[in-house]
Amino acid sequence: MKIIELIDQEQDLKVMIKVRNAAVSRVERLSQRQKYDLLPGTKVVVEANSKLDREEEGTIIRVNRTKAVVSIGIARWTVPLSMITIKEDG
Repeated sequence: MKIIELIDQEQDLKVMIKVRNAAVSRVERLSQRQKYDLLPGTKVVVEANSKLDREEEGTIIRVNRTKAVVSIGIARWTVPLSMITIKEDG
């Protein structure tokens, strides 16, 4: 991606702080928009993180303001909306 290359080349700390803030703001807006598509029973994919070593498929149990409760196997995880994507059929 060209934008990643541009970010990697940037040397000004103030510019990088603005880039970070803009990215965080954009992720929050996209997460809130996606929230309305997440309903109990929706099949989702949860990104890997420090607790999940790989992407996992699960089912939404409940959606809160910033996080959702997702059933993965026999466990239930509280996951930030930004780490959830709706599973594509197929």
